[in-house]
Amino acid sequence: MNKLFILIAIISIAGCTPKEDRRSNSQVMSNTDDIKEVKVPDKIKEIHKEVHKQAEEALPDNLLKFIEDSLTDYAVPTREDYAPNLLSFIEGLSYPYFCMNDFDGNGETDYSLLLWSDNKELFFFIFITMNNIYHPINMGNLPMGITDSGIATVLENKRGGTWTAIDTAIQAPYGGISVKLLEESRTRSYYWDGAQFVRFFAD
Repeated sequence: MNKLFILIAIISIAGCTPKEDRRSNSQVMSNTDDIKEVKVPDKIKEIHKEVHKQAEEALPDNLLKFIEDSLTDYAVPTREDYAPNLLSFIEGLSYPYFCMNDFDGNGETDYSLLLWSDNKELFFFIFITMNNIYHPINMGNLPMGITDSGIATVLENKRGGTWTAIDTAIQAPYGGISVKLLEESRTRSYYWDGAQFVRFFAD
């Protein structure tokens, strides 16, 4: 009887262990799915007087310098540029005008960014990093991304994997970028197809 009791106890303990392991593994997998942020240098130079301090703390100083030197007709927006009636949509987002990830899978951190043009049109750029050199891609202007009172667009990372729509599905192994048009209640998603960035039509 004692041997039977001991055997049942051992089986019970063994049966519990995999459940704990599965929970632990699930947590690890969840952590690895998170976007890995790039460490920004502690001291960031004052590069562009029109760029808000928030952007200077979030974006690498060399990217800001690149924009100032190479994209002279554009400027980085700030939270203050957003439409006041839409501020509730960006609550908790320190930098709704950019996101970063390895969008093309080459092992270097890339950036997507909204930029103001000199005539106050809003443009969507992707900056691919290759050998620590930025390669800007102008994805076009966003006329529906602004209102008379300010910006109405948010950029967010979109998790990689299988993206599906009503009649199609694609593989986006490196994830992508979601461009959320708040006034239109619509989202455009972009992913790297191995040669270029492609818009995924989900609607």
